[in-house]
Amino acid sequence: MQYRADEKRDLRQIASALGVANVLEGTVRRDGNHVRVSTELVDARNDNTIWADSYDRDLTDIFAIQSEVAQTIANKLTATLSPDEKKWIEAKPTDNLEAYDLYLRAKELIADVYASFLHRNVAKPLRDAISFLEKATQLDPKFTLAYCKSAEAHDLLYTQDDPTPERRALGDDAVNSALSLQPDLPEAHLTYARHLYLGYRDYDRARVQLAIAKRGLPNNVEAIHIEARIFGRQGDFEKAIQELNEAIRRDPCDWDSIQSLAVLLYYMRQFRVAEQA
Repeated sequence: MQYRADEKRDLRQIASALGVANVLEGTVRRDGNHVRVSTELVDARNDNTIWADSYDRDLTDIFAIQSEVAQTIANKLTATLSPDEKKWIEAKPTDNLEAYDLYLRAKELIADVYASFLHRNVAKPLRDAISFLEKATQLDPKFTLAYCKSAEAHDLLYTQDDPTPERRALGDDAVNSALSLQPDLPEAHLTYARHLYLGYRDYDRARVQLAIAKRGLPNNVEAIHIEARIFGRQGDFEKAIQELNEAIRRDPCDWDSIQSLAVLLYYMRQFRVAEQA
């Protein structure tokens, strides 16, 4: 948590690093099945509070709170939501909170794997994540995001530990489940793009899926990063550098894009800029 609240935090500095004018901050406190969410939208340029509110609800209403907060912020910033954006904001990923908890545990394990590829065996946390996700989809067979995350875990296992047709087929199954449940979900198309890139090295088809995903996820750093890697694989290094810089501009804390940029610049013998990266 790069910007977790502490006595050293400077909101203007954070906003400047992220290239934004407004910052949403808040807290979530849980007591049994009760949850209190406190939020504050701040104009970081002058430290003025644009809007603040708190929500005391049962835990079963957590997705409704997320939707309400998102729509309120859009209104306060006079942002116009497209019909698709409004639909996605209002949609619940699942009605089963136990399944959602398993999904979050798996998501954290996979995030830790990305941060530790060079430092430890990644097979166990990925297999544990897959186990959590299998339980989640047993509890809710229509939990699309769980299938997406399962496909990601299988793809990582395929590339890092188990490069077998059987492992890739498990990724195929998870992708197909996600797309059959919600064929218009941007995350499902991003999952398919990643699967085509990692599992099949099918760059052209992956780029088609990325284009679909980006229409619903225009600021998604992973989508930009995957496309950058495809450009690099196909020998268009300048375009790859351009895309990686775009990913970093949108998320200055995305160490994966920074690392990829440093490596690419090194191989291009641009040593000074590689060292800066």
